[in-house]
Amino acid sequence: MRLYFHYKLILIFRFVWKYYCSKGFIILTIGFSIEAYNVSEKMPIKALEQQLNDVISVKLKDQRIFRGHLTRCDMYMNLTLADADEIENEQIRAKYGQILIRGNNILWIQIPE
Repeated sequence: MRLYFHYKLILIFRFVWKYYCSKGFIILTIGFSIEAYNVSEKMPIKALEQQLNDVISVKLKDQRIFRGHLTRCDMYMNLTLADADEIENEQIRAKYGQILIRGNNILWIQIPE
C-alpha cells in the first residue's frame, strides 16, 4: 500500500469491521481504507466565521426559518443571532432579540455572497 502525503491533505484512516456467517462459523474480516480531504476547500465553520456580524438565514429541521446578525459560532455549529426574526412566506412572523440555535437542529444556512 502506498501513502502519498501532499501539502494540505488530511488522511483519515477508517477501519471497517465486517462479520460474515458461513456454515456456522463467524469470520471476522478487517477492511482498511484511506480517505483524503483537501483542507483548502471551504469548510462550513471557516465560512461562518467570515460572516460574523453579517445577516444570515438559518432553516431548522422543524421547517422554521430565522434571519439575523451572526454574532457567534462554535465548532459544533451552535449559532447566536442578534436582532433575529422568524420568517414565514418571506414575511416576518415574529421578532426576537438575541437567540441561540443549537447546531444539530440546523437544516441549512444561507450566507450573503
